[in-house]
Amino acid sequence: MKKFVITGESETVPEKIIESLHNEGFELSIEQPGSAISEMSNPHREELYRVIIENTGEGLGLVDTQEVFTFANPAACAIFGLPEETLTGKSLLSFLDPASVKQIEQQSQIRKSGKKSIYELKINRPDGEKRWIIVTATPQYDLQGIFIGTFGIFRDITQRKLDENKLLESEKRLRQIVDLTNDWIWEINPQWRYTFVSNQVTRITGYTPEEMVGKTPFDFLFPEDVEKTVEELKQIVHRYQPITAMPARVRHKEGHIVYVETSGIPVFDQEGRYFGYRGADRDVTLRKLYEQELIVAKEKAEESDRLKSSILANISHELRTPLNGIVGFAGILREELRDTDYEGMAENIQSSGNRLMATLNSIIILSQLEAHKVNVEVREFSLTDCLLPVVHSYDAQVLEKKIRMDTSEVMPVRITTDEHLLKQLLRQLLDNAVKFTDRGVIRISSGALVNEGMEWAVIRITDTGIGIDRDYYEIIFQEFRQVSEGFGRKYQGSGIGLTISKKIIDLLRGRITLESEAGKGSSFSVWLPMNYDKATLYKEIFNTGSEIGETMETASPGLPELLLVEDNIVNAELTAFFLHRNYTVDTAKDGLTAIEMAKSKKYVAILMDINLGFGMNGLETAREIRKMPGYSQIPVIAVTGYTMDEDRERILAEGCTHYVPKPFDKNSLLQAVSEALSESGGREF
Repeated sequence: MKKFVITGESETVPEKIIESLHNEGFELSIEQPGSAISEMSNPHREELYRVIIENTGEGLGLVDTQEVFTFANPAACAIFGLPEETLTGKSLLSFLDPASVKQIEQQSQIRKSGKKSIYELKINRPDGEKRWIIVTATPQYDLQGIFIGTFGIFRDITQRKLDENKLLESEKRLRQIVDLTNDWIWEINPQWRYTFVSNQVTRITGYTPEEMVGKTPFDFLFPEDVEKTVEELKQIVHRYQPITAMPARVRHKEGHIVYVETSGIPVFDQEGRYFGYRGADRDVTLRKLYEQELIVAKEKAEESDRLKSSILANISHELRTPLNGIVGFAGILREELRDTDYEGMAENIQSSGNRLMATLNSIIILSQLEAHKVNVEVREFSLTDCLLPVVHSYDAQVLEKKIRMDTSEVMPVRITTDEHLLKQLLRQLLDNAVKFTDRGVIRISSGALVNEGMEWAVIRITDTGIGIDRDYYEIIFQEFRQVSEGFGRKYQGSGIGLTISKKIIDLLRGRITLESEAGKGSSFSVWLPMNYDKATLYKEIFNTGSEIGETMETASPGLPELLLVEDNIVNAELTAFFLHRNYTVDTAKDGLTAIEMAKSKKYVAILMDINLGFGMNGLETAREIRKMPGYSQIPVIAVTGYTMDEDRERILAEGCTHYVPKPFDKNSLLQAVSEALSESGGREF
């Protein structure tokens, strides 16, 4: 503190000067006469007082009983915004609002009673600026003790007031945000007791902030969750780490569960001392309920999907098994009944069976596509080698209808895509072309071109059939829709061939376009990217059987011996008939019989039906036979009506080495057996 020495008796020093000096931080010391300063003349002392008053940073002023200024130092003039000659003689009340005038009147009564007062005052300066000041008012009396006015010390606190107002406004804004947010905001001390809880807690938990302050979060958790939550928080809090969306179950005041996610950060003071955590709890009950509903719905969908797959697999098996006998024996009858009246009947049976089988295949394929169970296996191959065999498989139908198939414009192109899916797509389009063309020619062309900055392989199938009106372009790609519909439709079919084509082309990341006119034929163009995205490799799912190969020549004596395990007598006889020229076939109708027969004789391969009725199934039988000496590596060929992709994968994974779906023809069966024996080295076991 600064020290200032004044000579003379203390009573000779005006109180207003002493007050001002104290406020300026001076320590006053009154020297008795005789000291160096006490020898100072009165004019010199007055000059000293004047210098102090004029240079102090505090505003000093005198007002009379009517609050009119009789004196003001420069600092006071600066505060009120007027020079001394103008401020002197001006009423303090002229700077005040009506509310402040009342305040001055009340303060005047206090001073008249002889008391000093300190208060804040808002003034309006003549230049329009508003200021806040602190006034220290001391009553003044004459020698007779009559109140004659007030000595005031004015300190400008405008900036502090502005800062306080900003702080209050900020606090108000934050409070509004806290109250408006859907989260419940909280603060917790180092003992993990709530010191602040926002009003939203009542909406979320039913408890008021007052009911929660002083308690711990664990008081409101479900009891079975407390121990686990405490352990999790220990790991976080001991390291002063933030809490990020920690799930918790809060017990609502009414007893039900409220799911919340807790987030928070540690709080430290300026010296780095830990003060607890500050954070928010978000009500996620609805989201949790939706998630639970989705899980239940997903489980139901998966169960429905499993049920659907099981139903389709069973339907496929139950239809393919009798159809195998119908189509197979009808073919045999056609060969044996040449030049008889019954040849046409056998042909009709075989044709009807083939039509029914085609419909079944299409429905199964469409169901797999719609269930998103079709995967893509990508490899590079010759488009010509893929396309021509599919085209030539229609030679008999084309010859019968007396139309022509032209492949002269098929150009060699190498492409990277799924060959099996592409063949399936081509068959759907060629089926339509042959079905709807009664005269003329079907032209197939292929080549490569660049379009939209990308290399494409383009296959075009153009026919001279009935054509399609432009109004029906969209309809034909919809499930079970045809241009000709109702009782009077001319052409038969399920109406899903082009639907399958569209779904397959989407899987292959290509596109299909159509140019057609009613009565003038149709042209379908298949656009395939030359290079399928190799980063995504998928496993092949479709398996429609091997391509028809060359019929095996009649074998020489000493035929290889096969064991056929088949419970259906019709299929057993058909399979044995297809193989009898090339192999010796022994038949077992169930698993136990097959095991006993395998013990008594060593077979080069086993043809195994999967569904054998009551008792052991085909996979169980195959596993038991493989345990026998000499049979660990024997080819086991599954011959089954289970043709769903998951069935095929399971069959091959659980003991069978090869797979032939029902119904099969003679050539495909012979080829499958030949491949199995060839891969095993043709050796006897």
